[in-house]
Amino acid sequence: MSYGDLEWPDAEQVMCDLLADLGHTCTSVPVGEDGKFDLSKLPILLINRVGGGNDGFNDRPVIDVEVFSHTRRESMQISGQVRRRVLNSAGTAPGGVLIDHAREVTGIKRVPDIDPQNRAVLASYGLTFRPL
Repeated sequence: MSYGDLEWPDAEQVMCDLLADLGHTCTSVPVGEDGKFDLSKLPILLINRVGGGNDGFNDRPVIDVEVFSHTRRESMQISGQVRRRVLNSAGTAPGGVLIDHAREVTGIKRVPDIDPQNRAVLASYGLTFRPL
């Protein structure tokens, strides 16, 4: 097998599968028919790969997990659950993808916004897994 033949798992989907029971996991902000943020989906875990790469054997994505909930306190509590789940995920296989290693890249922080109703918090995690 050559480097170009490898099929890497979808890192965002792996994280969505890992965290699915903690809230509405997604890779884009859910909107209603009116085009506005769909508050009925709260809590929302917005998951996006923001970096990382592979070495030909392992993929090492860096993934942001942004949590939106009814209050900042709830967002922080859910983010704490996310942190524990991710940091204890080595050896698990969400969606059939074996996670070899997990680490926190950036700790939980508030997402600054001009809108005082935005109660989002964000953390970044690094995962390591192999191609399918």
